[in-house]
Amino acid sequence: MSLIKTLLNLLKSEETDSLRARSQEEPISSPDSVPSDVTQDAEANRAWMEGYATYKRGKGLFFEGKEQEALDCFDKAIECGFSDGEIFAFRAMCLQKLTFCFDAIEDYNRAIAIEPEDCNLYFMRSICLWTVGDEQAQIRDLEEAVRLARHNKAYDLGAKKMGWDSAHEIYDFELKQARIESKRAPEFKEDLIRRRLVRVKRRT
Repeated sequence: MSLIKTLLNLLKSEETDSLRARSQEEPISSPDSVPSDVTQDAEANRAWMEGYATYKRGKGLFFEGKEQEALDCFDKAIECGFSDGEIFAFRAMCLQKLTFCFDAIEDYNRAIAIEPEDCNLYFMRSICLWTVGDEQAQIRDLEEAVRLARHNKAYDLGAKKMGWDSAHEIYDFELKQARIESKRAPEFKEDLIRRRLVRVKRRT
């Protein structure tokens, strides 16, 4: 699959302005942002606020193309107790760019469990699944991305900036390509998968 750069550009093109604005405008110490179960514990509250601030730094680093530094921030933020769907999605993207595909799949799983209607999460996870050779799971994710994108227009602006009519069109194109590829001879596919897996790393 050749659209790893495209999908990251899709997310960045659509979300850069909104996420950067939110990361600049959201007050780090806003009590409304803190989960109610955390606000009851002063120490947990401080840890959550530290995690939130670290997460925002990580987001900025991610948009600067500094994936390893961003990943370090996301790890620390999660350790502090900040763990919403967006941070797992961003950490998954960092892991994906750094070729930790199995670890990225785990974080996409977490993000999807929290945000099951986000079509782009399925699309992005499908690329990791393609990389590690899980063809059927890849196709299922692309089918779900296509289905959700019919109603979720959040990524359409980013798609239009890249010359597509909509994110749905991108997902549908990749689904058709995946179905064509699935019909190739098994020995040919196995050789391609072996070559891709050589580049895949796992976190220790």
